[in-house]
Amino acid sequence: MAKVVVSEWFQYGMDKPERTYTLIDSIYPPGIMELNGKRYIMPSWYELGPDEDVKREDIKHIPWEPKEKEVKVSSDKEYKVLSSKGDKEYIIKADATGSLKCSCPSAMYRPHTDCKHVKEIKLEIMGN
Repeated sequence: MAKVVVSEWFQYGMDKPERTYTLIDSIYPPGIMELNGKRYIMPSWYELGPDEDVKREDIKHIPWEPKEKEVKVSSDKEYKVLSSKGDKEYIIKADATGSLKCSCPSAMYRPHTDCKHVKEIKLEIMGN
């Protein structure tokens, strides 16, 4: 669901605080709509006060991104995958938590991201 986050700061000598607006988790870019004499930041229907002079260009947009579906596999499963050149075979096993771990060099150097072999197996598992 889209949310508007309002940040405000004030410095001595300013008449009023300065505000910044950020639209979070929206698939649509921000817009400003006037309805029945009131102004709103869309699509979250955040109502702007009468003294708030906001333009659409002033609103930062952080779009919604789908979360990757977690694939859990029982720890006794083991998969064998060929390297991209086809000359080596890598073994993918599930650890105690059910996450897949590969024996390829990429998985050893980047342990917090899935290598292409694990992604391939996850797609295969989700397809079945």
